[in-house]
Amino acid sequence: MRTRPLIVWLSVALLVLPPVSIAQEAGPNRTLLTPAEQASYLSFTAVEEVVPYLTSLAETVGGFELDTLAILNGGVSGAVPIPVARLPITTAMGDRPVVRVLVLGSQHGTERAGLEVSLRLIRDLAGGELSSLRQNLDVRIIPMTNPLGIVRRTRGGAGGVDLNRDHIVLAAPETNAIWAETASWSPHVVLDLHELGPSEYKIQIGVPTHPAVHADLSTFARFYMLPQVANRLARSDVPFHEYVAAEPIGESEDNLYYTPPPLEAANARNAFGLAGAASFLVEASSSRDVLGLETRTGQMYLATRAFLEAAVLLASELTAASEAARHRPQGALPITFRYVARAPAAQLPWITINERGLRERTALRPWLSVVEVEAELSVPAGWIIEGRGGELAGVLQAHGFEVQRLDAAATYDVQSYAVCPAAPGEELLPPAERRLFPAGSWIVRSDQPAARLLFTIIEPWSQEGWFGGNGAECSDSYPVHRMPE
Repeated sequence: MRTRPLIVWLSVALLVLPPVSIAQEAGPNRTLLTPAEQASYLSFTAVEEVVPYLTSLAETVGGFELDTLAILNGGVSGAVPIPVARLPITTAMGDRPVVRVLVLGSQHGTERAGLEVSLRLIRDLAGGELSSLRQNLDVRIIPMTNPLGIVRRTRGGAGGVDLNRDHIVLAAPETNAIWAETASWSPHVVLDLHELGPSEYKIQIGVPTHPAVHADLSTFARFYMLPQVANRLARSDVPFHEYVAAEPIGESEDNLYYTPPPLEAANARNAFGLAGAASFLVEASSSRDVLGLETRTGQMYLATRAFLEAAVLLASELTAASEAARHRPQGALPITFRYVARAPAAQLPWITINERGLRERTALRPWLSVVEVEAELSVPAGWIIEGRGGELAGVLQAHGFEVQRLDAAATYDVQSYAVCPAAPGEELLPPAERRLFPAGSWIVRSDQPAARLLFTIIEPWSQEGWFGGNGAECSDSYPVHRMPE
């Protein structure tokens, strides 16, 4: 098992700044330039400028609450906070339901446009041109999810953890803070703001692709919300494409295959999708330096604004799809799967810039775009975790799931997982047998909200679950047992 990095961090109860509660009635509609705007985008907004800017914005414009999710030990940089801006609805419009939207800025410390966009969004939603959207939107924005990565100019955060690969194991304090914020709030929409390398497609957007995400939610995200955003970007002349991932074939970085967004549950897009949110990866074409910062910030801002407008327009359908996706699934869910080619020599049409600087229509090959499920399991009534599985129980609680501790020894009918099946598709579970579990064991019921995420985390044979994320091997014994009844 991978041990968690020892990081000094404080819960939301211990703050470096008091929560700034603002009266419902917003102050004067005065635009405050962000630090990057003040510098004409010739420099990035520095970490130490974020909280003073937001505090000034709250005092001047009002309309939101500024709080601190966690405080990280930045070493020589001192204590570094992770701020959050909570922008609740103002007055509900008609019969449309309220849509809860979470925006994550700069999960990777070298991708700064997400921070710049987040500051603009907070300002414009608080008292600017987007404030009318809050008649139906309850928005929370974490502008710099990875402040240590920004300070150190690294992709990873505390302990070097890649935060966008840590939404299952929660090895980093930053990802713990994100899920603590959403545990009882449950967003309907999540926007995760990133930057990719130079591309002719200036904005690429990925939808939930994990095959255990509710099919109706994935369909809604791709075929209802995404076209709304694409149409708005087209009117602004911003070249757009659904996100495409490139993976090396073998060990050669020059020989690649291409897929839609990755299937891993550990990134925010899929983890929140499993939890019932229409969650999107929003990528801006970038060199990741200050050159072109204003352009890519503007393009990403247009994309995030388009999502907010689409969320209002599709509020009824969106909230219905999200709530349905949180219920306990009936039948089986995938545990192992992979991308395969749609057809022999399948290719993806693509636009590149040739050596003469002209646009050229080409193709990316091989194009693997179909998800093939190799094995699946039914969803049981619940699970029992032995006392030695305390770390897993803690991770489930950090995600907001209810975990019940046994005060006294008790006997249950359970199925215990095979240690090492020969191949996917073979019988993974023996018949149920009666076993005595000592006091201190945990019971986890499956009829909880976000049950698809719970299933993916806790099932030992889930290739994207907690055991896989911790590097567990088939020689390990699992402290988890299924409760059929």
